[in-house]
Amino acid sequence: MLNWNAYDGWSGGVAGYAMLIFNQNLNQVDSVWVSSNTTYEDPLPADDNQVSYYQVIAVPTEPGINASQSNLIEVERPPVISLPSSFTPNGDGLNDLFEITGKYIMSRELTIFNRWGSILFNSENEGWDGTQSGKKIASGTYIYKVKVKDFTGKEHIRTGTVLILKD
Repeated sequence: MLNWNAYDGWSGGVAGYAMLIFNQNLNQVDSVWVSSNTTYEDPLPADDNQVSYYQVIAVPTEPGINASQSNLIEVERPPVISLPSSFTPNGDGLNDLFEITGKYIMSRELTIFNRWGSILFNSENEGWDGTQSGKKIASGTYIYKVKVKDFTGKEHIRTGTVLILKD
């Protein structure tokens, strides 16, 4: 949500405000919102833009007066990293992989460890099928470390456990 102070520089007051929303490359206005309010909440942020830029324009009531523009406001959304808590690598085509999904993710690395800390699996941009060197491993809890790089180039690390369930 963006809030700003009402513009008070004109004797006739403000007719309203326009909110310009630019894409992350600043080369295109994605949308325009017009209101008399000094609050804006983006109901549907662009799914493909991790970073958006906003600019408020105050429009005067009196003709012949130029509008007043704010500075650009940068809003960076954090990446959404989704990981299941369990999976069933039984070959039925349902929930067979432990994989990283989400939004604003440019690259990903997944490392799986056993309970003694030995690496069972490591890959960039691929999910784990519950095997080690092509052989199925036992049902149980395994430790993961996930590194993702978002569209702004920032690295994010998540650790946790995943449960392998088998028939």
